Amino acid sequence: MRIGESLSHWLTPEWESWFLDFAQKEKLLREDEDFRNDRFLRRSVIPHIRNLSELFNRKAEASPSDGYWSSSSNSPNLWLSYFLSFQLFNMTRVASIWEELHRLGYDREKRPIRRILELGAGLSAGASGILLGERHGPNGLDGSVRIATIEAQRSVSRLGQKWLESFGPWLGAPDLAIDAFVRRLTPQELLPPKAPKFDVILSSYFMNESLESPQVWARAIHGLIEHHLEEEGLFILCEPALQEQSRKVLEVRQELLKLWDKKPLAKILTPCLGHQACGALAKEGDWCHEETSWWRPQWLKLMDQELKLDHRTLPFSYLVLAKSQRSLGAILPKVGSQVPYRLVSPPHKVGRGCEFYVCCHLGKSKTRSKVKLDVERGDVLLDLSIEQKSDRWQILN
Repeated sequence: MRIGESLSHWLTPEWESWFLDFAQKEKLLREDEDFRNDRFLRRSVIPHIRNLSELFNRKAEASPSDGYWSSSSNSPNLWLSYFLSFQLFNMTRVASIWEELHRLGYDREKRPIRRILELGAGLSAGASGILLGERHGPNGLDGSVRIATIEAQRSVSRLGQKWLESFGPWLGAPDLAIDAFVRRLTPQELLPPKAPKFDVILSSYFMNESLESPQVWARAIHGLIEHHLEEEGLFILCEPALQEQSRKVLEVRQELLKLWDKKPLAKILTPCLGHQACGALAKEGDWCHEETSWWRPQWLKLMDQELKLDHRTLPFSYLVLAKSQRSLGAILPKVGSQVPYRLVSPPHKVGRGCEFYVCCHLGKSKTRSKVKLDVERGDVLLDLSIEQKSDRWQILN
């Protein structure tokens, strides 16, 4: 996914100074410690990230964080390590989704966004990602925003609230109000019937911790949208890019379309740009994910080097729905009435041209251009003239 220069470089020295103050205030660091110090990173941060990585990259079983937050021998270093890795990664992923909506001209008919809900919030990375995305690609957040978070563990919820209360004003959202609720969620009961409506409901890296089927999650999301999402509101789902979790997102989308066969409750916006059958699910073992490229400061590069990881790109799977009866082109004016084609693979050089996979209303197919195109995974091409050949599509224009 192509993001702007300012968002890709958001980890500035100014942010580092803010985070150092935050970490010392919350006693995640002593006053004489600095998270950018190589020796401190190697001894006090990297071992925790290694353990977290093993948990979060497991096959779906139980919640990866169950018991780990409380059983760690050094909780402050664990919190710090999570903030410096998964928190930043997940925030940037959600911010990229938010900025893409801006890039496609997202239009709410002059209805400001005042209330946001994050489900299974953890340390509030998803809500923070929306605030970060709004700074670099505004979509209509009101000057006074209220964020509700729901998280099962009280200590996690409390620290996530403190993070939002400090990070929001640093971004320029001084009138931010936070309601942090401690409650274990299941798809059978995400919100009580009398809960209010929200302009945005967000689930970030939460569904993958559940063993419930796509059918169960589709019904749960349908209920949320029907009863707790304002008209013209957004539902955002962001999940890992691993094959199993990514296909689950696609299967949830497919189940929603079945529920909405006669009367769609919401419009599927991104990444699919429509309600067509999923091209990735057509082939067993295939899946669809996105990735965003960003700039890493030196301390983050060192962490990657020590852990033998590569976070130059951040992969993820996602789905954005709008509770609207307007057309896709009215909600995303940059698409308008044109036919959108989404690149779902990196381009590869073929002769003087290039080849890549696209997904559209016709399905998913290998596609070739006779000339080199300045494109990358996630780009949206509009109104292509294509010829269908036996093994691929050929771009004619």
